[in-house]
Amino acid sequence: MKSEFKVQSKPKGFSVPSDWKETELGMIPCDWDVKLLTDLLINYDFQRIPLSKMQRNNKKGIYPYYGASGIIDYVNEYIFDGEYLLISEDGENLKSRNTPIAFLVSGKFWVNNHSHILKSEDNFTSRFIFYSFQNLDVNPYLTGSVQPKLSQSQLNKILILIPSNEDEQKAIAKILSDLDDKIDCNRKINDTLEELGQTLFKRWFVDFEFLNEEGKPYKSSGGEMVESELGMIPEGWRVDNLGNHVNSINGYSYKGIELQPSNDALVTLKNFDRTGGFRYGGFKEIKGSNYKDIQKVFAGDLVVAHTDLTTNAEVLGNPAIVPKSKYENMVISMDLVKVVPKDDIFTIPFLYFLMRNPLFKGHCLGYSNGTTVSHLKKTAIPEFKLVVPSVDVITKYSQLTKNIINQIIDLTEEIQSLQQIRDSLLHKLMSGQIRVSLKDEK
Repeated sequence: MKSEFKVQSKPKGFSVPSDWKETELGMIPCDWDVKLLTDLLINYDFQRIPLSKMQRNNKKGIYPYYGASGIIDYVNEYIFDGEYLLISEDGENLKSRNTPIAFLVSGKFWVNNHSHILKSEDNFTSRFIFYSFQNLDVNPYLTGSVQPKLSQSQLNKILILIPSNEDEQKAIAKILSDLDDKIDCNRKINDTLEELGQTLFKRWFVDFEFLNEEGKPYKSSGGEMVESELGMIPEGWRVDNLGNHVNSINGYSYKGIELQPSNDALVTLKNFDRTGGFRYGGFKEIKGSNYKDIQKVFAGDLVVAHTDLTTNAEVLGNPAIVPKSKYENMVISMDLVKVVPKDDIFTIPFLYFLMRNPLFKGHCLGYSNGTTVSHLKKTAIPEFKLVVPSVDVITKYSQLTKNIINQIIDLTEEIQSLQQIRDSLLHKLMSGQIRVSLKDEK
């Protein structure tokens, strides 16, 4: 077995035990092996079929269509069925690693020619190698100065460190996949909670089917409706600008020199998930800053994306609830605004689901400008017109959704904790620094 690349070995801060051996990947446990990726997985690149956007539009369906960085569409046919490992073939992300370059997929799906597709005879080997790629530096194998590419010939040269005992491979993969399964479970629960809060908001404040004094849906039970500039609304409700009920605080315009390791961090656009919610991975540590106290945010605060790095405006206008973090101070960056209620009636739960409603997103898109980067006008949030409910209805809604918001925050924080545990274990398990005790060992 030959490799053109020398990969450093000795883990930093790790004292190598005497029962380790020297290999081309450095020091490894004596009962582990170094193998070529092609010795472990079967490559199915020859079965890939790329589809143009027009072709995909004519084939809309339920089956995922994968590219270099995950699902990019859904089509009405599939070319693969089972569990496979996809590895990005090209794209800047191979270097930046902003998103995973390897991911496991299962079921029926289609793959284009921007992602290698591999499979093992047993699924646990695919899972083990999936986790190997989380630690693997692929830069030595990349070609192309402008567009990084991991060609099949270069992919075939990649060396994998793997236990010779299949039971240990299974055990390591299971520990890490169990943690990932729990993370995914929490995310799905959060998605369900989000959907519940949004559905309730639409029913009460768009369809006007909140419960009346008799416990019946207001509008369909004959509740009195009156004319307004936004159409028919419940009697006693009114139309107003959101700016009369909240303050919008601009984020801190920082300098590059301030981005240094610190106990303080900026909350940035990268903290916003495209589909909604908060991501921990987007913090930027900042030191020696001149931000104002009002630009600080704390757990439970509401922030809104005021800029989007793409013209698709995927996160522009999206709200997020800030969870707890390890940082002493969290500060919103210049691409965000903090939304603070002026009174006790407009609560964070009400405002959050108001801004999660498609009506608010559509309003923000209408107030955006920019050719390469989308920006919200300063007047976007203050000038949003909404139907202001009666105090008793908005109070009841806030009471109902407060628990939803708290559960979302708690689960988001638990996801962060689980990710930290997984990442800490991953490197040590995949390098042999931590060994798994097998049940059949005497």
